[in-house]
Amino acid sequence: MTGRYSSTNDMGEFSIWALVITIVVFVCVAFLAVGFGFLNIPLKGLERQAIQQSPGYVEAKQHTLIDLKAQYLRLETDASTKYAGNDDAVKSIHSQQRQILMQMDEEKSLISEEAVPSDIREFLREHPQQ
Repeated sequence: MTGRYSSTNDMGEFSIWALVITIVVFVCVAFLAVGFGFLNIPLKGLERQAIQQSPGYVEAKQHTLIDLKAQYLRLETDASTKYAGNDDAVKSIHSQQRQILMQMDEEKSLISEEAVPSDIREFLREHPQQ
């Protein structure tokens, strides 16, 4: 029986190694989870920046700005024609126009200044938010 381990020692040694391996795996998984959690914040910023610079995103924002300008101008026409003389309606239209200008400013801030169409930049300079 010399040189041989009893089955009790084998099981005890196996249990210790299984416990050590389990702890090491758990610690590695925990570090990876925390590491990816901390990396996720900067990666989301990079992802957002890449999306905002993509041609499709910029084009969509440009079209949104153009549509908002058209809505503003339609309301201006309505205020001076259909609802001229109706102070309550004109006040309501001016309120809608202010909301449109705020939305245009928000949309404009999501793309680079160079990407904003020049007629939109000029329009926003002529119509500052009140």
